[in-house]
Amino acid sequence: MCGIAGYIGEINNPKEVLLKILKNLEYRGYDSAGVAYVQNSNVVYKKSVGELKNLVKLLKSEKAKKGGLGIGHTRWATHGKPSVKNAHPHNVGNVFIVHNGIIENYKEIQDFLEKKGYKFKTDTDTEKVAGLFDYFLKQTKDPFEAFKNTLKMLKGAYAIVAFTKEGDKIFASKLSSPLVLGVGEGEYFLASDALALSDFTKRVVYLQDGDILQIDKLGYKIDHINGNISDRKIENLNELMSKAEKEGFDSYMLKEIYEQPQSIQTSTAGRISKDLKPILGGLTEVEPELKSAKEIHFIAAGTSYNAALAVKHLFDELGLPVFVKLASEAKYDNEKIRENTVAFFISQSGETADTISALERYKKEGALTLGVVNTVASTIARETHAGVYNHAGPEISVASTKAFTSQLSVLFLIYSLFKKLKSTLSDKDKLLLKELLQIPKKLEDTLPSIDKQSLKVAQKIFKKKSMFTLARGELYPIAKEAALKIKEISYIHAEAYPAGELKHGPIALIEKGFPTLYFVGNNLYEKTISNIQEVKARDAQVFSVCFDNMKEIIKISDNIIKIPKLKTATSLIFYASALQLIAYHSAKLKKLNVDKPRNLAKSVTVE
Repeated sequence: MCGIAGYIGEINNPKEVLLKILKNLEYRGYDSAGVAYVQNSNVVYKKSVGELKNLVKLLKSEKAKKGGLGIGHTRWATHGKPSVKNAHPHNVGNVFIVHNGIIENYKEIQDFLEKKGYKFKTDTDTEKVAGLFDYFLKQTKDPFEAFKNTLKMLKGAYAIVAFTKEGDKIFASKLSSPLVLGVGEGEYFLASDALALSDFTKRVVYLQDGDILQIDKLGYKIDHINGNISDRKIENLNELMSKAEKEGFDSYMLKEIYEQPQSIQTSTAGRISKDLKPILGGLTEVEPELKSAKEIHFIAAGTSYNAALAVKHLFDELGLPVFVKLASEAKYDNEKIRENTVAFFISQSGETADTISALERYKKEGALTLGVVNTVASTIARETHAGVYNHAGPEISVASTKAFTSQLSVLFLIYSLFKKLKSTLSDKDKLLLKELLQIPKKLEDTLPSIDKQSLKVAQKIFKKKSMFTLARGELYPIAKEAALKIKEISYIHAEAYPAGELKHGPIALIEKGFPTLYFVGNNLYEKTISNIQEVKARDAQVFSVCFDNMKEIIKISDNIIKIPKLKTATSLIFYASALQLIAYHSAKLKKLNVDKPRNLAKSVTVE
């Protein structure tokens, strides 16, 4: 995730400003930190491994003076292990640079520069960007033009801030990674997060993808990689902070449901190449172990457990044994953890006590442990061998929504990585990645309609005491997540079953008006119709979430929630949005607190 800081001006001391911004960004990474700043034509360049306090100690002897420019970085390792040499900023020739994201073509850039005589000291992709900037600087002698030429050669996702040794300007750009400009009185600031600048200014400019920023002590200009000068609005941070509370929504839960298009886009940004291949920098160093894996285990609790169940059918296609285990049981079962086992520990908070306990066991018994978490620097993120962040952003409501769909998105990417490493990506696999890239726009377009249809279903069920959620095949985990959400938020006793199991006992509860919620996909479609007919014959209410072309289901259901027809497992995200909205509206109709359901906490930190 990583955090970027920048400063230029005559009012404050660059060292103190950079350290303060980095402190505010420390949640984004703690593996290492560094700064490079100019005072009186001298560059102070210091880096350290570990928490920011180590860098503070390193800089203690440096005298603080007002005026100058500089950049800083707090790192969560992707390319290259945590070390002083791999810490940012990086310096090549006359260029100092910090960078968030992943440069897909860094190896091509390295090969190009090595032929030009450049030698590299680190394992990072960022150092190659610094080298490219330095190369173009020697060709053009114009740093802004050199920076622009550098950006044109980059493929991937990035936020970049840089300066040249002899210069008096800072250059910055972004693509699928956040970067904010703070505007002060005679000074300017940069950060990965607007709130990190709140100690210095309340006026901010959110840079857009492709923007190229040049700042000196007199002002700034924003160009664009396509050549157009961009006019970006200065916004008031106080207003943005108040809006950030609920942004007009009546609850955090509804806000977070509607944030899913953006959170899914952020979860996948820079992680799918143009030729539809997965790029997961957090797993680069363990790819040999992934390739030789003989078993895959997913360990999680609650909603995270359901996310793992929902993608198991995909991982089964790898031809390996795949196990999904409840974290509260995984520590204590007697099953032997075999050689070459790869275990994923999934948690929104990264602090789930059951999952951490299971992690300790798996590490002790020699498994490769990998985290899929949303919270940077959390225990699971620190204690696993490697991992992937969701990047879903803060989730405040107790009931997990956008974390669930971002987990699905990340797990799709992990499956694709396994497939690439163990065999090859088929056309179907590439279609999965293609549809995943299309999800944010499709979901944004269809959420209002799903919302309205979900309200109609909720109006029929919110007074009921019990109900079933039902599905066949790979949609059964979605039925489980629906039952969990409805129980959590609206306090209706909801039970999930594979639809074919009804006649093996549960159908005894079916009576006139009993609500049944079906999730219908192409798999076992005709059999699902038969299952619905069984409960219809007993006068149950039938509500179905299905593709918009399923005429038979639409005909026999009392209410329908239509979702777009997709060809891959990415459709799970639309089913998830529907179930979340049904639970939300049911709770609102009962006048319950949807953000803080009784007896529950956001993170379960005790076993």
